[in-house]
Amino acid sequence: MVSPLSSPLVRLLRGVTLIFLVALVAEIAWFGLIAGHGSGSDIEPGDYSAVPPAIVPIPERSAFDESVERSLFSWNRRPGVAAQPVSEEDLSSKWHLTGIVNTGSATYAIFSEEAGNQRLRLEKGMYLEKWKLESILEEQVTLSEGDETQVFYLRDRTREPKVQDNRSRIPRDEDDD
Repeated sequence: MVSPLSSPLVRLLRGVTLIFLVALVAEIAWFGLIAGHGSGSDIEPGDYSAVPPAIVPIPERSAFDESVERSLFSWNRRPGVAAQPVSEEDLSSKWHLTGIVNTGSATYAIFSEEAGNQRLRLEKGMYLEKWKLESILEEQVTLSEGDETQVFYLRDRTREPKVQDNRSRIPRDEDDD
């Protein structure tokens, strides 16, 4: 009867184990020789001159409250609207109506600053400074503040004002064609 210790599979496993042991001893001897001759590193053992990276303090938890409150995948994820400065000067001298957009589901009035590049897109019920947008029609917008009302009309900025040409005209002969 064949003993289980003399089967070909056991002999194969013993041979593979012996090969791995020889390879392990050879690696240990090889790395021992490299370490003995220096590995090319300029840092000596016990040299602590390397400066660790600076530790950045973590902000307080309240700094993350706004991020946590708003869902990352929400369709209306936008920053809060900053309060517009309220000026005491006349509203029409500061803003002009540049467009009215009707999308079918909503109507917007687009205002631009006279002296600046700020633009606002407002819907009915929103505020332009302290003035509430009351109505949006095809070519005009009505704003109110208390008892006062202001109406803004769309400007046609594509047309240049007509300038009368006072130069004398040279009569053309119709025969020269």
